[in-house]
Amino acid sequence: MLVLDPFGIFYKLFFLAVAPFIVLIAHPYRELTREGHGESYAMILGVVLGMILLATASNLLMIYLALEMVSLPSYLLTGVLRRDDKSSEAGSSTCSSVPRLPGPWCTGCRCCTA
Repeated sequence: MLVLDPFGIFYKLFFLAVAPFIVLIAHPYRELTREGHGESYAMILGVVLGMILLATASNLLMIYLALEMVSLPSYLLTGVLRRDDKSSEAGSSTCSSVPRLPGPWCTGCRCCTA
């Protein structure tokens, strides 16, 4: 299900090197808003883990699961600021439209996604 090759090793190291910079960039903004500390860091960790799995996936099932591991925390990160109206609206709209997409996409049905 996972392949250990030079391509995968490079991207594993790349994602692991970029993740601390993302946390360092996000930290001052989180200090200004005084909310969303723990859950945003856990979601960033989930996205990084999904990207690592995506870089080393060898079959379609693992690619699908890794894409879901990247996409779901990304959707949740849009609504992490609960007191901001724009953030809560973006989070509710993305999270409400997402659950209907993976099933028809995975089965190949084109008529269900209209």
